[in-house]
Amino acid sequence: MRKIPRRPLKKVPPVKADQLQENHDTKDIPATPLPYSYEDKLALLKPYTDKNQDLVTRPFYLNNDEKRPGSAFFINGVVDNQLLNEHILKPLMLADVPVANEIAPGRELDFIIRTSINAGQVRTTDNQAEMIHGIFDGMAVIIFENIQEAVIIDIHGGPVRSLEEPPGEKSVQGPREGFVEILDINLALVRRRLRNPRLVVKRTAVGRRTRTSVAVLYIDDIADQDLVEEVNYRLDQIDTDMILDATSLIQYIEDDPFSPFPRYGSANGRTKYLLN
Repeated sequence: MRKIPRRPLKKVPPVKADQLQENHDTKDIPATPLPYSYEDKLALLKPYTDKNQDLVTRPFYLNNDEKRPGSAFFINGVVDNQLLNEHILKPLMLADVPVANEIAPGRELDFIIRTSINAGQVRTTDNQAEMIHGIFDGMAVIIFENIQEAVIIDIHGGPVRSLEEPPGEKSVQGPREGFVEILDINLALVRRRLRNPRLVVKRTAVGRRTRTSVAVLYIDDIADQDLVEEVNYRLDQIDTDMILDATSLIQYIEDDPFSPFPRYGSANGRTKYLLN
């Protein structure tokens, strides 16, 4: 396994947020602006919908006089279908959305999001690569006619392993909740126990093809900022196709990946993680 060159901690420059995922995007997807035309956006997504039978396309019309066409794209089994149907598609198709000339120019999409999409984590993008990555990251993506931006909605769902006591960390007293494979659930477990506004969570994605979600957690007034910047730098320097678990990730960021002695600690349970 290739060893990543290391730099001294004190000489590491601050890593900007817009640089963290520079090496993790699939290079064959151009980061070009999206077209305004609904048919042109469908043409951009057609190569992916034709090849992937689990990529669902749900066309619909907005409920107004002009019947503006739109489509929702999502991976079957990854999004929460009930949330998608009841809180996104149903309001869009049944809510009374004014026609374009009744809304201030450039405010149409904002009006639609504020009145017809009942979800918490919503963002927009006019970037082709970000739209496509949003779909394959497990989001629901919605496009409209004569609106350049696409709407990306985080409504992850599907089967999830229940919170159980880690088999390698049996506890006689205290909580018996262990981490699972879903990062958002693990972050929520930490936040429930450590209710401190100084706890900082920075997320990124590693692996050019797997785009595995990784979060760096630290307490702002305790952690060494040079060390935090070094961790972010090393994550950004990972240039590989796949990162599937923490073990393979550690081998790319530790100082001596070939050492027979353990150089890091791991925790499957929330309590042991917080104590460390």
